[in-house]
Amino acid sequence: MSGAAAATEQALSIAAECDATVHTLYAIDVDPDVPELRERFEEHGRSVTTGVADRATERGLDATTTLVRGTPPHTRCHY
Repeated sequence: MSGAAAATEQALSIAAECDATVHTLYAIDVDPDVPELRERFEEHGRSVTTGVADRATERGLDATTTLVRGTPPHTRCHY
């Protein structure tokens, strides 16, 4: 199991124990002058966040998905 998969599994277990909503946030930090690259990152982000949200709902948890443009540290702080 990859590090990301293990972290997701642990987060889902904690959310289940606490009856918490799972928030999936994907930050897209690419050159806006390269729209093809941005679109590929957006597609990947939608796939990743939807996958996590689907796993959460399979466990009976509420889940949200959010894609934002910006650096990961900045977007996490302002989410």
